[in-house]
Amino acid sequence: MRTVNKVILIGAVGSDPDVRVTPSGAKVARITLATENPGTMPSQRTDWHRVVVWEPLAQTAEDYVSKGDRLYVEGYLMYDAYERDGVTIPTAEIRGESMVLLSPEKAREKAREKEKEKEKEPDPAIVMAHERLRIALNAEARGSAKIVGFLARCDWGDEKWERLVEELEAEYGTSSLAELAQRVKDAS
Repeated sequence: MRTVNKVILIGAVGSDPDVRVTPSGAKVARITLATENPGTMPSQRTDWHRVVVWEPLAQTAEDYVSKGDRLYVEGYLMYDAYERDGVTIPTAEIRGESMVLLSPEKAREKAREKEKEKEKEPDPAIVMAHERLRIALNAEARGSAKIVGFLARCDWGDEKWERLVEELEAEYGTSSLAELAQRVKDAS
């Protein structure tokens, strides 16, 4: 005999997802989802559902889902129970297998914010190069030969070179150090 356990919900997220990492390292997110039951008149009744999603959906929920978002969830119903003060309390939750954010503008906005945050984070290679250049600049006795040697050993793409030159120009003005970095980049 064949059986079916399938749940499809479209509703509003009641609070930001509660994201945790299990002792084994797996990420899990709990989402509360509100749906309206039009069957009760004169006013609609709101039903609250507990939705649990595991990696990779948990990461998506953490990054993009927040209170007030419209969400489509597909999954299956799971029953469980826990004990409190000697009383067994039954629970029901939806194990989400797929999820679609129905607030597309909000999702795009959050993705843009994440990209801006990434852009603000300094590139470790550039930070290290900048620090080494600063040390070399302070050790004037060694002169620009060490700086040229260091820069010539950097195997970077154009984007990293441009960022380094911009940072040097911002810190030192249109200094010979920024010009030196640009010359080494052009020569490599």
